[in-house]
Amino acid sequence: MILFGGAANENSSGETQQKLDVFANEIFIDALTKREILCGLASEEEENFLRLDNSNQKNQNKYIVLIDPLDGSSNIDVNVSVGTIFSIYRRKTPLKGPVSNQDFLQKGSQIAAGYIIYGTSTMLVYTTGNGVKASRLTQH
Repeated sequence: MILFGGAANENSSGETQQKLDVFANEIFIDALTKREILCGLASEEEENFLRLDNSNQKNQNKYIVLIDPLDGSSNIDVNVSVGTIFSIYRRKTPLKGPVSNQDFLQKGSQIAAGYIIYGTSTMLVYTTGNGVKASRLTQH
């Protein structure tokens, strides 16, 4: 599979998607869906938010994730760092029902936010509202 170059699509921001944008989006959606703690996900690569039902279909999951799976993808072909940006919210709508726009359009009520930068070193930087924490991936 070749992951360099354009994918001939536009994302929700009107930017040309790169093949790696599409691939990263699919990987994040798959990984986050399998956690079964999310009820919704909004990605820069998707036109609309995604409703996520857990395997028992009772809509009891409490968290929303907003994500740009691969920010800076226009830098891929010139070997400049790219990253992932994310924000996590608690749902506002009642449990046992589907998520709605209200869950995604919250003001100032994040429970966590951060980014991962992929380059000469991979770093996770995040906050849960009490300072900022950073962690670098190391090989042993």
